[in-house]
Formats: sequence, C-alpha cells, structure tokens
Amino acid sequence: RKVRIYKLDAKTIPYSGLYIIPKNTLSLDSAVTILQSQHFYDYLLSKGVKERGESIRISSKDIEEYKFWGELWLKYNSKLVQKQHD
Repeated sequence: RKVRIYKLDAKTIPYSGLYIIPKNTLSLDSAVTILQSQHFYDYLLSKGVKERGESIRISSKDIEEYKFWGELWLKYNSKLVQKQHD
C-alpha cells in the first residue's frame, strides 16, 4: 500500500511503468517525497483503476493533473521535505 519508486542511473532505460525526470525547480528528491506521501496515495486511490491484488493502474495524465496539488503540498510541507533530506 505504497507507491514503489526505483531510482535508475543515466544509462538505464525503463521498459515499463512511468518515469520522471527533473524539471524547473523541483528536484527528484522532492518528487520522491511527494510520490510517497499519503496525500498522493489518496489521490491515486481516487483516480487509479484497481488491478489484480493491491495494484492500481495510473496514467501519466493522472500524475500531470496532480502537479498543481503536488506543488501546493510541497509548499506547505517544505519543512518535512527538508528534514527528510538532511
């Protein structure tokens, strides 16, 4: 019951799933914090399609639509993000 995240090196090519690259001012570490937050998980439950077992299928569009809410979450929880990366 969590988002599974795998960090890949620059030479690895993902063959399934979704991938995220850093853009603008949001670091990959901040993205990981957002993706592993309860807020994001609850969002996935509301948007995703239940698969076999406990898997939830989401699309890149679902993540893109979360962008606005994720940025708000990050803004109001920036101290939490900082503490986790110190």
